Amino acid sequence: MVEVVGLVTTIASTFNRVAMHGVRTDLVRAQAKAARLPLAEVGLPWPCSNAMYETIFAGALADLRGAWHISHVAFGD
Repeated sequence: MVEVVGLVTTIASTFNRVAMHGVRTDLVRAQAKAARLPLAEVGLPWPCSNAMYETIFAGALADLRGAWHISHVAFGD
């Protein structure tokens, strides 16, 4: 059994949009609220190299591991 405890997305802070898809941050927040799940927003600088992305996102996941008591993450669009 898998329990979904939250959602995570990366935000291009300069544009206030999801980094990978350009979706407005307020829409993602509304989706999380509708799903009744907390949303962790991981801010990314612009421009952001892949190496920088990996470092920032790995740090965020490490923080969430303790805060949300998670051991696995599923990715999807």
